[in-house]
Amino acid sequence: MKQFIICPECGSIELATIKEGIPWFTYIHQCSKCEYIIMESEWEPAKAISIRQPWAYLIASGIKNIENRTWKTKFRGRVLIHVGAKPDRFKLEIEDQATTQEIQFLLALNTAEENNLFSCIIGSIEIVDCVVNHESIWAEKTPMAFLGKLTIECQKPIYNWVLKDPILFENPILNVKGKLSFFIPQLP
Repeated sequence: MKQFIICPECGSIELATIKEGIPWFTYIHQCSKCEYIIMESEWEPAKAISIRQPWAYLIASGIKNIENRTWKTKFRGRVLIHVGAKPDRFKLEIEDQATTQEIQFLLALNTAEENNLFSCIIGSIEIVDCVVNHESIWAEKTPMAFLGKLTIECQKPIYNWVLKDPILFENPILNVKGKLSFFIPQLP
């Protein structure tokens, strides 16, 4: 049985094998990055977050540095990027002078569709902050009203999760079912 775990020494996410033994399972893994031996007492499964294409590919590729959500997170650390079963579809009108974002969106969606990158884990990312109205071009803004020194949100806030250090897996882990919020993936 395989499971993604977090190395307690360097913080990297590793794909580890749980060996079936009688009468107990064996939880021992050597980190490929720092060579630390991870024992059962330190075994911590890695969490994943489900993101629709093409956003998942843009994040894992290091192009998109913000994930926009309607909910705030206090979680900080590395998470796996799980791709949802269906792509995010909305009408994208591209004129003669398309923006860089529009071109990146279409290229990422085409790459995902050509390689069938759906219902799989394609990489990992580190969540380093959660803010409102980040300056990134990828951040959705929450409208604000300014009354003197008082700032008031005009609608429910859109939280911008600040991301860094993306890793795009060379070989995605296919056929992984997603869930809402953070979850521990069940590998096939």
